[in-house]
Amino acid sequence: MKFGKSFKKGTYVMAIIQGIIIGIAAVAVVGFIIVGANEKIGSEPKKSEIPTTGPAASEDGKAPEAEVIPVNLFARQHGVFSSLESAATFLAADPSLATAAIIQGNGQYEGKYYIWSSIGLSDAEIMDSDSSETFRKEVTANVSSCEAVNAKLLRDSLVADTVAKIKTLESENEGETASVFNKQLTAVTAFTDDVRVVRLHLLAHYASKDDCVKIDF
Repeated sequence: MKFGKSFKKGTYVMAIIQGIIIGIAAVAVVGFIIVGANEKIGSEPKKSEIPTTGPAASEDGKAPEAEVIPVNLFARQHGVFSSLESAATFLAADPSLATAAIIQGNGQYEGKYYIWSSIGLSDAEIMDSDSSETFRKEVTANVSSCEAVNAKLLRDSLVADTVAKIKTLESENEGETASVFNKQLTAVTAFTDDVRVVRLHLLAHYASKDDCVKIDF
């Protein structure tokens, strides 16, 4: 009887020892799995972060320039003609229009020629007591295609309220495009210091001769 009890007790002890050994082995296996997984994660190359906000950079690493939005203007109009010759004849016959300009229509207004004497930021700026035989025309000028002259510089000049501010804008910009703009500004201010007329001739030059300003009525 004592032998039987000893045998049962020995079996019980062995079972406990086996359980401990199995537990230790299981923990070791789990530990190896975790270590292996961490090593794998650490060896993987990190993905580059992609910004979720802000403008995308260009190929040379520079941020793209802000879009140059169209500008709303008001023109003082003296007539509209079906040919450049007839518009020029009318202009030459009236000495009061010595600083006026001929604006060629585009799009659905192609083939029309408008005589404007000034450009304002509001109708009140261009219409006065001397306006009985003229009327104002609201227009939108899109200068975004004028890259050769610096589109933003041209747009800022069109909305400047004094000639001095236009000259300051020109002096603050450097490079070939500013130099091209300066030549045209110098030519216009040689015969007028009226900012309304300066706006007109800048608009007329880049809409007709340079063909980069698109005017919508």
